[in-house]
Amino acid sequence: MKRIFLIIWIFTISSHSFADTFAVPRADGTQITVYLDAPKTSSFPILIGFQGSTCVTSFPMHQMLKSALLPLNIGILSLEKRGLASTSTTCPDEYLQENTIQDRVADHLLVLAILRKNFLSWNHTLGLAGGSEGGMIAALVAPLIPDTSAVAILASGGGLTMSEEMLLLTKKEMQRQGSSEEDIQTALAQMEKQFSEMKSHPVSDREWLSDGKTARNTFKWWASILDVKLESVLVSLTIPIYVAHGTADTSCPVESSDILAQAFLKDQKSNLTYQRYDGLEHNWTDKQGNPHPEVLNNAMAWMIQSLQ
Repeated sequence: MKRIFLIIWIFTISSHSFADTFAVPRADGTQITVYLDAPKTSSFPILIGFQGSTCVTSFPMHQMLKSALLPLNIGILSLEKRGLASTSTTCPDEYLQENTIQDRVADHLLVLAILRKNFLSWNHTLGLAGGSEGGMIAALVAPLIPDTSAVAILASGGGLTMSEEMLLLTKKEMQRQGSSEEDIQTALAQMEKQFSEMKSHPVSDREWLSDGKTARNTFKWWASILDVKLESVLVSLTIPIYVAHGTADTSCPVESSDILAQAFLKDQKSNLTYQRYDGLEHNWTDKQGNPHPEVLNNAMAWMIQSLQ
């Protein structure tokens, strides 16, 4: 509690400039590491960058956003996942034991509640942006914060649940390899059985599709994310929404974003900008491995225009 009072005092007196790394305590006694950089103006918007699903620090992403947005008088806010810090090189036990998408949403709500009340220079214009799982978190946070003014989600789908996406990806890949329909159905049934096992036993000491390094996917994490569908959340919003997806994505199928876009058309809503990038993978590279920075540049330009 003493730490919270200190944070509030700093926010209140720092009405013209602020740049710091600080901690916000959770109810369970652990701490959220927060990065906040603000411009030297009396009123400015804030962008939150949401990290993807890997167990790595969000500090490099924060620094990248800072270099691009701070000169434009846009503040940047980023949170670390459970147990991580800017110096982290391994995946901490706290992350493995507690990481879920619901936990990440709760962390952002807690920090934003403090900012909304005490950071006097913020003009309560808020942008949310993330890729992959980060885009999912951004979409889930958006309707819960009244200051949300724009949302950008990249390679995150939205029209299908993750379980549906994974089944579709498996089917497409097996069809590409020439597998029989019988083999495809067997593989899909086995995958669905795995999903049921993880949802029935959402434990943190068992992992699936993990590499033992940065991709540490516990049963607890899988159980939290498999049945989440963003469509109803996003279609309910009236603020500008940006979606980008590569057609060659083998981690999240482009069909998921296609279905989301169709839902907006069905409801005759015009607040969605959908960019479909032919031949690009989940990490925005083409078949030859060449990066395509224009994807992130386009998303950034859209967000800047939406916030200013």
